[in-house]
Amino acid sequence: MSSLAAAIALPDVLRAREASFELSRAESVNPALGGTVDAFERATPRFTLEYQSGPLKPAELQAWRAWFLKLRGGQNTFLAWDPWAERPFDWPASTDPDSVTADSTVVTADSTAHTADETKYGWGNPRLTAVDASARTISLSDFAAGATIKAGDPISWDDGTNRRRVVAVADATASASGVISGLAVEPAPVAPSSYPVRVDLYRAACEMRVDPASIRIPLNYRTNGQVSFAAYQIIRSV
Repeated sequence: MSSLAAAIALPDVLRAREASFELSRAESVNPALGGTVDAFERATPRFTLEYQSGPLKPAELQAWRAWFLKLRGGQNTFLAWDPWAERPFDWPASTDPDSVTADSTVVTADSTAHTADETKYGWGNPRLTAVDASARTISLSDFAAGATIKAGDPISWDDGTNRRRVVAVADATASASGVISGLAVEPAPVAPSSYPVRVDLYRAACEMRVDPASIRIPLNYRTNGQVSFAAYQIIRSV
């Protein structure tokens, strides 16, 4: 079994046309004579992924085939994120504070020497500072003041053994000191061995294993090929 450190990234040529990234729960439901219904969780909830690409060029198909070969069926794992939730909903609203403007009619640049500020979004360097598993909340620090998390935004972090991934179920805004306290999330979060831990908001991923029987790369002369597969989250014993 591969380690978390050896997990492979998704191909750069993602081009998702259809994808379902959902939390799968295993529950027992017991109706009672009085009309109440008790539901019990029988196993740790896990994310599942069903993916289908749009039509791909030959070079893109070749990249996907090489990626599946690296997975060696289900022997190696990969880091997967939701193609429809690559960044927080309000992420683009956080702009680089630099005030750079250019008149495109007169400005030229030497591509061999030109440099640019690589700061994409001024969100700070968010970190996980506390987990309350029973309340299903997490606390975060080191945001830029006023950064906003919206319900549905995914968040992930490494605990050294597993890539934990949760989804916010409430809106929250960082304080002037960059803190978000008691953010409600699902599934129940698992604390790392020590704090603080860096969190990922862009392409918040979890570790998955592909179902080899689900891989499809059909080709015919009428259309470009499309890739599809299914995968499921793995959670290693701590």
